[in-house]
Amino acid sequence: MIDDVLNELRQAIEKSKEALRRETAKLRTGRAHPSMLDSIRVDYYGQTEICTGIRTNISVQNIDTSLADACSQAYELLNARIEWSSPEDTWRVALGATNLTDEEYYLNKFDLTAFGQPTLEGQPGAPREWYIQFQRNFN
Repeated sequence: MIDDVLNELRQAIEKSKEALRRETAKLRTGRAHPSMLDSIRVDYYGQTEICTGIRTNISVQNIDTSLADACSQAYELLNARIEWSSPEDTWRVALGATNLTDEEYYLNKFDLTAFGQPTLEGQPGAPREWYIQFQRNFN
C-alpha cells in the first residue's frame, strides 16, 4: 500500500515538473520561441457545393422551375483562437473569432417549387463573430 502511494506521488511530481518546464519555456527571454505558439490555433474549413434538388412527377402550373437552383455554393471559413493560461493552470483566457473573412454563404437551400410554392429558401451561415472566454479551474 505504501509503495502504491509512493508511486502515485512520484508520478504527480513528474507531471508537475513537466508542466513547469512547459510553462517556463514560454516565458519571454528577449527572443521568440516556438513554444510561444502552442496556444494559438487557426482552423481552415471548406465545403464543396451541396445540391438538394427534389425530383417528382408533380406538374407545377404557372411556375417557372427552370431558374430554380437548389445548390449551395462552395465556401471556405477561417477561424482563429489564442489562449493564455496561468503557470498553475488555474486561470485561462482565450480570444477567438469565427468566419474571419466574413464570408457570406448558405448552409443549405430548399427548392419548394415541387410543393407548389414559387420560392427557393436557404439557411444562411453565421457571419463573423468574436468571443472572449474566461475559465477558472478549481483542482
